[in-house]
Amino acid sequence: MSDPQPSSEVKERGVVMRTGIATASDVLALLPLPAQDELTADQARGAVCVWDPTEPLLTAVTAVDLGERLEEVHLFPRACRRHTGDHAHRALLDHVPACEECTESRTICDVGRVLYRLALRRTATYGALDVPAMRETAREVLDGAEPVTEDRLDLVTSRLRGHLMMAVPAVLDAATTYPEGDIPAACALVGVEDARLRLDKEPAATRAAGIAHAQLLARSVMALCDHYQSLTHEPVSHA
Repeated sequence: MSDPQPSSEVKERGVVMRTGIATASDVLALLPLPAQDELTADQARGAVCVWDPTEPLLTAVTAVDLGERLEEVHLFPRACRRHTGDHAHRALLDHVPACEECTESRTICDVGRVLYRLALRRTATYGALDVPAMRETAREVLDGAEPVTEDRLDLVTSRLRGHLMMAVPAVLDAATTYPEGDIPAACALVGVEDARLRLDKEPAATRAAGIAHAQLLARSVMALCDHYQSLTHEPVSHA
């Protein structure tokens, strides 16, 4: 058996992609940073969060190393867990629609899995899921929404798949903290299975079938948002 080939990560139009095996260090080193001339000296040397200089000084415990960056001068950026998670979550939503492996199966690729794990680094206050963004995407194709163009439908469908790929493990993790027989947790598990079945479903190659499929995905997104917020005791809002 041949040894695994190292990752040759690339960015395509600003999207974190891969051509080999992805590690956390690979992906962290590709997360976009603020412009160099916008960084303070403390941000450039990794003393404070590269995305927010008002955060407390970083320590070996609280810092996430983003890898050496070879700019006009060498940067050694680090970040707090919350901002790392926020930016990894945004990168995941950009990555999934552009990744052939992620869009053609219900599982996510190596890069997607790393980005998902990084997204979980957000503190409990901010939650592992960006529920408002998930609901906003779902509402684009739900009954009563304005018609979407074919190109937009493809993009929204891919984003819905990405949302579900993040929501399924997050809801499963939340449900496992409850005792066996707990009714809300059991309902959440049913919702997870529905979402998995919908991720596996291949719609017919017609616009009507594509819209119907996107609406099913959107309803699963909304349902898993409800289950997640219920199980984690976050306020549930459909606004």
